[in-house]
Amino acid sequence: MTLTGVFASEWLKLRSVRSTYWTLGVAAVLMPLIGFLVAHGTAPAEKAAGDFDPTDAMQGAAFAQLAFGVLGVLTISSEYSTGLIRTTFASVPGRGTVLAVKAAVLFVLLLIVGEIISTTTFLVAQAAYPPGLGISLADDGALGAALGSGFYMAFIGMFGFGVGAIVRHTPGAITVMMAVVFVIMSILPQLFPASVRDEIGRYSFLGLAHGLSTITPIPEVPADGTSVALCFFYAALVLVPAFLLTLRRDA
Repeated sequence: MTLTGVFASEWLKLRSVRSTYWTLGVAAVLMPLIGFLVAHGTAPAEKAAGDFDPTDAMQGAAFAQLAFGVLGVLTISSEYSTGLIRTTFASVPGRGTVLAVKAAVLFVLLLIVGEIISTTTFLVAQAAYPPGLGISLADDGALGAALGSGFYMAFIGMFGFGVGAIVRHTPGAITVMMAVVFVIMSILPQLFPASVRDEIGRYSFLGLAHGLSTITPIPEVPADGTSVALCFFYAALVLVPAFLLTLRRDA
C-alpha cells in the first residue's frame, strides 16, 4: 500500500466510526454552552472590580478536552481491542509509518475541529456578555486566545493517542489519560505549599490552558510561545515511547 493509500485508509477509519462524531459532537455542544452560561452570568460590576477577563468564558475547554482525549485514545486502542491492528500492520510495511500516519490524520482533524469549536465559543460568549463587557476577535490578543484554546484541546487529543498506543486497552488508557490530565496535571499542583505552588502550576496542563486561552497576562502561567513548546514537549513524552513500543511489541 502506498503512503497516499495509508492516509486515505486512516482517514476512512476515523470518519467511519461513531465515536468520532459522538466525542467531537459533545465538545461542540458543551464548550459553547458553558461559554454562554459563564458570559450570561457575568455581572458588569466584575469589570469595575478589576478581576474580569473576557476570555474567562473559554473555560469550557477544561471539560471539552476530555472528549478530545477520549477520541485520541479510541483512535488507536479500539484497533488493538478488535484485532484490526494486525491486519493494518500486515498490509503496510513499517509499523512506525502506520502510527505516524494515524497521528498526523488525527492531529489535523482535532486541530481543525478544535479551532472551530473554540472560535465559535468565543463569539457566542462575547455576544452573551452584558453590554460593554464583550470584545471582538479584532481586539488585541483575542484571536490568539481563541486559537490557543483550540490548539490546547488538539494537544490533549494527541496526548490521549500516545497513552492509548502505550496501554493498548481502552478502559485502562482512558483511566490513565484522565488521571494525568485531571489529577496529576491539574489538581495535584494546587495541593503543594504556597511557596512552590505557582512555579509548579506554571508547567501543569492547567497552566498551559490558561497561558494559551487568556488575553490578560498572568504571572503564574507561561506565555503563549512557552505554552506551545511545552505542549509539544509533553506530547513527545508519550508519543516517542508509543512509537518505540509499537516497533518492539507484538500486535
